[in-house]
Amino acid sequence: MSLYDLAVKMEMDGEQYYLELAKNAVHPGIKAVFELMAADERKHYEIVSNIISGSVHFMEGTSLDTLKSVFAKALENKENLEMPEHAFEAYNKAAEMERRSIDFYRDAYENTKSDHEKKILIELQEEENRHLMIVENLAEYVRRPEEWVESAEFNHMMEY
Repeated sequence: MSLYDLAVKMEMDGEQYYLELAKNAVHPGIKAVFELMAADERKHYEIVSNIISGSVHFMEGTSLDTLKSVFAKALENKENLEMPEHAFEAYNKAAEMERRSIDFYRDAYENTKSDHEKKILIELQEEENRHLMIVENLAEYVRRPEEWVESAEFNHMMEY
């Protein structure tokens, strides 16, 4: 299996995992976040497929501002963001998947000679970094909800 074939499988697995998390999400806002992340994984799949076919271009993923707005809206509406205990393990698994993707794209970057592919691989790595930050923040929220929600801005969600 080639490097890019593995990337295609990894992105398909990521999409399916986020769709499963969305299906099991209790809160509509959390469901929306996972649906957006699944859509991003689908875009990554298409990007890598394009690299394989020789027509390389990058498609922008979901912005961090869009994801933040889901939580801000929930707070404005005073929605309950409680999550079941098993969510912590699910988010930790998602974080581990994102870490593997980051490592994978870093290695692919180091092994490609094409400047254009390098640019795409850096973009993919940055997208996966954003996903990692999101799932780590969700895991932290499940662990300590009263400390996590400080304001509608979610200041600990850093910009990349």
